[in-house]
Amino acid sequence: MKYFFMFEGKEEHFISKKDVKKYPLGSLFFSFFDINWHLIEENAQNVAKKMKTDENPHFLICPFYQETLSLLESHHPMLRQMMSNYLEVTINEIYGDTLPVASDFTRRFIEHYPSKDMPTQVYNDMFIAEDSQFPIEPVIEVAKQFVEEFIILIQTLYRFYRSLQELTYSVLDRAGAGREMPPVRRLYLAQKSSFAPYLEAKDLYKLIGFERRLSPSIQKSLELNGYIKVNDNLESEKIEAYSFYTSNDIRAVVFMEFEYMCINDYAIQKCENCGGYFLPYSSVSLYCDRLANVAGKTCKEIAPTMKFKNTVRDDAAKLLFDRVNNKYRMRTKRNPAYYPKANYEIWKARAENLLSKVRAGELQLEEFERLIGDKKKAP
Repeated sequence: MKYFFMFEGKEEHFISKKDVKKYPLGSLFFSFFDINWHLIEENAQNVAKKMKTDENPHFLICPFYQETLSLLESHHPMLRQMMSNYLEVTINEIYGDTLPVASDFTRRFIEHYPSKDMPTQVYNDMFIAEDSQFPIEPVIEVAKQFVEEFIILIQTLYRFYRSLQELTYSVLDRAGAGREMPPVRRLYLAQKSSFAPYLEAKDLYKLIGFERRLSPSIQKSLELNGYIKVNDNLESEKIEAYSFYTSNDIRAVVFMEFEYMCINDYAIQKCENCGGYFLPYSSVSLYCDRLANVAGKTCKEIAPTMKFKNTVRDDAAKLLFDRVNNKYRMRTKRNPAYYPKANYEIWKARAENLLSKVRAGELQLEEFERLIGDKKKAP
């Protein structure tokens, strides 16, 4: 299934079936970086391994598919579409056009079992009952083939992720290699110098197409309801022509986002709270708009407060360290026989290490106080 997408300033539009949805520029690119592709592959490998010995291997696919689909969708709807498309292709390869009802039930089984949308009884009536018209073997075949091919897909995406990671740091990262140059110049140098990560990615250009589509006004529809719906009555609609990039490969879509940001000198940076890449809207932007906690607050909303609290904590820890350190140092100076300097140096090195842990958020202030021995007496 093709992905249709276009760029407009610091926004991008994706066509999904009959809808056009608007996102901030780089939304898919940043989501692609946020996902642990290696972990998804490990989970898929574990499912594939269990399928080889399980008497009902098709049941193992359901939780894996549903949980992975939910994870991908939480990052970006296009990633969900990628996995959903892969399942659809697998089902079509197994069933063809001969058993549309059974293929539809197989898809529903993998997407929903067990739930109110696919209860056990419906599954049993469809595939297990004595008078069932459909054998269970194709369902098992779909499950096994999907996992095997999905593993290959994830491995491909992970390799691309690793290459894109290096390319991004060298070309698009505001604090990366060549940071003194704008992204477009760094991209040019990557091309001219045959930079390996760029050479690995440039073949994706071959997977990019270009189409023009007639559609009701995107901007008008977005302002009204967030997306375009195809209406039965178009007499009052203004029809406009839009040019879209197309591709069947999600990597090509991500790479085109990367190139568009480079060409337009939209340098990106890492959020000082979560560490994820984002597109800053000013030179002083430090935090992104990702959700940072279960309360629905973003990094941009909570980071300044957290930074202030951390500064207060760090200041208190430093004052505590200085007070105890001064006590110990003076006692060592006044009474070296009882407080040997070597013991003081050992204590100081340990206390400084503990102080660094407080600053890194790995140690509470109260525990730091106890460990360095400050209870209104010398260590």
